[in-house]
Amino acid sequence: MPKVGKQRLRGPLSADVESFAAELVRLGYSRTGGRQQMRLFVSLSGWLDDAGLSADDLDGAAIEAFLDARRAAQEKLWSVRSLAPLMGLWQATGRAGPVPATPVGPFQVVIDDYGRYLKSERGLAVGTIAAYVRVAREFLDHVDSVGLGLDVVTASAVTGFVTRSCSHLGLSASRATISALRCFMRYLALEALVAGDVDSSILKVAGGGQPLPRGISPSQVTKLLASCDRRRGIGRRDYAVLMLLARLGLRGGEVVGLCLEDIDWRNGEITVRGKGSRVDRLPLPVDVGDAVASYLRRGRPRSESRTVFVRHQAPFVGFAGTGALRGILERACTRAGVGYACPHRLRHTAATGMLREGASLAEIGHVLRHRQPRATSIYAAVDDERLRALAPVWPGVAR
Repeated sequence: MPKVGKQRLRGPLSADVESFAAELVRLGYSRTGGRQQMRLFVSLSGWLDDAGLSADDLDGAAIEAFLDARRAAQEKLWSVRSLAPLMGLWQATGRAGPVPATPVGPFQVVIDDYGRYLKSERGLAVGTIAAYVRVAREFLDHVDSVGLGLDVVTASAVTGFVTRSCSHLGLSASRATISALRCFMRYLALEALVAGDVDSSILKVAGGGQPLPRGISPSQVTKLLASCDRRRGIGRRDYAVLMLLARLGLRGGEVVGLCLEDIDWRNGEITVRGKGSRVDRLPLPVDVGDAVASYLRRGRPRSESRTVFVRHQAPFVGFAGTGALRGILERACTRAGVGYACPHRLRHTAATGMLREGASLAEIGHVLRHRQPRATSIYAAVDDERLRALAPVWPGVAR
């Protein structure tokens, strides 16, 4: 059990030190990590004592003030995330705090109402709502920075935001940003918060047509998989993640949300919860199943989380988002000596691999769980052999 060490514990949290130490053990903190958390606990208790506050005063404002003091003193562990174990203990014991303060800006009410609209009226997925709200918040911050109100938003202000936001983004990311902004501007018009049809002033992204899917070569996939050290638990985890991405073509969010009960080992099937609340059952290939089973049996830390993949550093909880998968891929690409490939490129890789093996577009669309056949039709453009048979021969050149 982590100990306080040489630091003298004082303040209103002294009575909770034993229960907090037990919580760290339950979460699986190492000796070093546990000591760091105990030092943070001692520091917080002392800070409350100096400020004349009790444990019941540990609300969002107090937390922010404490963390500001740690930042000013250039101490480690100065983010709200560092206090996650303590927040979990407070929640488990039914106490009021600490809850981090919710940032409140001049347009926070608009943001909150917009999020509820996307969920109740549009029925969008949680990840899509988060992305749309993020763009809306960035736009409102831009409006506030130039000293405008929503009722006087101009086309030039919208254009300026689009130009600034998309200057460092690729084609797909720029299109996603503009689509999210157009949705928000239409919502503002619907609620009569802006004057006129402002969304018509949003610039379109140059470069028409659907971009070709960009997978990676089979040899690069082999290198990525071989770079995982399967003698270690984290290597087994990363290998299983890459197998699900490259062999089944799952989306990043689908891998993150995969739960233990979603795998039917007896029938060799996997339940995938995809976009738009869609639920599908897919066959689980033997090699993919072996990779996942090896991780679950000999690599996954003990955890109360029901997600298949969890962190390998305490607290042992499921991934917070797809950023963890991008980190896994980035490290694997570095080890393998190949250029970075995002999770969605492995989805393209799985599709083009099936195409090379002779699968039809309908079969590929079934595995990728496309709602419309036209979503799968883009892969016809990367089938060189079939296109070569259709291409006319240039006069005077042998085929």
